[in-house]
Amino acid sequence: MIQRMMSTASSENVSVSMHDDGIAVVSLDIKNSKVNTLGKALLTELPPILETLENVDDPHVKSVIFISAKKNNFIAGADINIFDEIAVQGKDAIKKQVCQLTQGFFDRMEKGKVKIAAIDGSCLGGGAEFALACHYRIASVNPSTAIGFPEVMLGLLPGAGGTQRLPKLIGVQGLTQDATKLLQCALATARLLNKDLNFTSKTGEMKLPKRGELPWMSAYFEDGIKSYSFLRDFYFGQARKMALKQTNGNYPAPIKIIEVLEGSIAKNALGKDQGYEMEADAFAELALTKESSGLRSLFFGQTSVKKNPFSGAMDVKKVGVLGAGLMGSGIAEVTIAKGVPVVLKDVSAKGLSVGETNIQKSMQDKVKKKRMTSFEKDVTMSRLIGVHNDMPSWKDHIKQCDLVVEAVFEDLSLKHKIVEEMESICKPDCIIATNTSSLPVSEIAKFSSRPHNIVGMHYFSPVPKMQLLEIIPHETTDEKVIATAVQLGLKQGKLPIVCKDVPGFFVNRCLGPYIDESMVLAFEVDDILKLDKALKKFGFPVGPMVLADEVGVDVAFHLHNNLIQDLGVRMSGANIEAMKAIKAAGIKGKRFGCGFLVYPPKKASGLAALNPFASKPSPTPNPVALEAMKPFMKPGKA
Repeated sequence: MIQRMMSTASSENVSVSMHDDGIAVVSLDIKNSKVNTLGKALLTELPPILETLENVDDPHVKSVIFISAKKNNFIAGADINIFDEIAVQGKDAIKKQVCQLTQGFFDRMEKGKVKIAAIDGSCLGGGAEFALACHYRIASVNPSTAIGFPEVMLGLLPGAGGTQRLPKLIGVQGLTQDATKLLQCALATARLLNKDLNFTSKTGEMKLPKRGELPWMSAYFEDGIKSYSFLRDFYFGQARKMALKQTNGNYPAPIKIIEVLEGSIAKNALGKDQGYEMEADAFAELALTKESSGLRSLFFGQTSVKKNPFSGAMDVKKVGVLGAGLMGSGIAEVTIAKGVPVVLKDVSAKGLSVGETNIQKSMQDKVKKKRMTSFEKDVTMSRLIGVHNDMPSWKDHIKQCDLVVEAVFEDLSLKHKIVEEMESICKPDCIIATNTSSLPVSEIAKFSSRPHNIVGMHYFSPVPKMQLLEIIPHETTDEKVIATAVQLGLKQGKLPIVCKDVPGFFVNRCLGPYIDESMVLAFEVDDILKLDKALKKFGFPVGPMVLADEVGVDVAFHLHNNLIQDLGVRMSGANIEAMKAIKAAGIKGKRFGCGFLVYPPKKASGLAALNPFASKPSPTPNPVALEAMKPFMKPGKA
């Protein structure tokens, strides 16, 4: 009978296997796709399969375990392409075809036999909601394993019951935890060391806690929020303040999530039909906002650049990084973090030590935040080989590299010397990448004996946090070199864009005039922090003054001098005298403790000495933001 049940249960994208211990293993594997998504295939094929498993009278069928046949992926999320097709039909269509369909399916999943999500890899959005509908979640100890709700960054909220199930699982108070704590402390009932996830042999041995049990303190707090309106008003009022502080009001989803939670709890509807209805209403409203439309468009753009359009990429087994400063150590860090060994070279032992210490501190910070274990940190650091000029063996290490990135100061003659030296040391097919921010790559390759192997790879500071990577080929760069640079960038977790070898490339062609205009405005307002706040309100993650400090005021000044020669009138609005005064004062930026802002240990504050000409009252935020944005937008249209 079990064999007959198996043959009727399996389908094109879902297969079922029975084990002697009474566990039905359901394997998810959407054909012709690198990842599983919660789209038409799964939502069509899974319900009848689960119905068959639930209706089996054989007492040996005790539970169902969901696994994925995909590498490093459980369910990546909902199919956004299908969602956009539904969105044009209006709010009711979104509620019915997106929310109510999945809510109903997950509601049926919760009932009947025990269901376990065996998660190895990404479990995001709709995938995380699928896991929430299971009775237990078991996660592998795999760096790729992540459970979360990134749809919030698409201007949406979890619309398949996530806003109702998550609070019941971890408590309303637990919603303020970061994603890593949610994974380790709440969403994952247990974590297994073996990456192969042999759940059938392990599940019976585990003592799984009762579902929905909260520690007594959390339970006491939950009861208070549900019972007393004044406590509920205070808690959700604070939650709104936190959300607005983090998003500057530019992301509508967090506020909507708070409204749904507050309304569900106030009406005693959490996890009930009325709560699900409130969630569906909010989801549909968000889906039709211009913010969500824009964020989804951005998502599609980011997805497209994650595909390498160039062919012939070489396998990069070891990377060399020249210069152990802020940029060099950052490039080395993101490379070793993805499993690629790095030779980090500096001219001196002292410089190398600073770079290695920066990487070590960054890794240790991840351990403290439980984003990696101490063992994983040690394994990652073991991929780093530090060398300097006084070590006789440094050339032997560089010879082994397939790609070398130079991350030294923006000086053309210095870069010429480095290219010449590397070509005399490296193997003939080694790619030499320059992390220039403004110098023409063609000029750097001008005196090269192998110009076809030279390409620009412009990272942004701080490298571990900034996703964008500009790939800049010059006229004679081989396609396989471009392909390899893009492939390495993707492996490092970057979003690589291929730019023309023109002044400023793409980003600085826009950013240079923007920062110049911001510097002019900085001398016209009574508090430069107001200028930064205005631009953050406009939508930037940081304001122009903080950005200049992060990049380095000295670097920004050097960039200005390079760009003004090529962009001419586009860079003519800068307050040159003010910039010269800043340079003469020795103001260099955040890494030196003082830039446009001073950086005491706890909080940044405006440096009044840099604003001696402030005589006008501070303008309102929006005019300042728009004024600073004008030179930023013009080059983007050109």
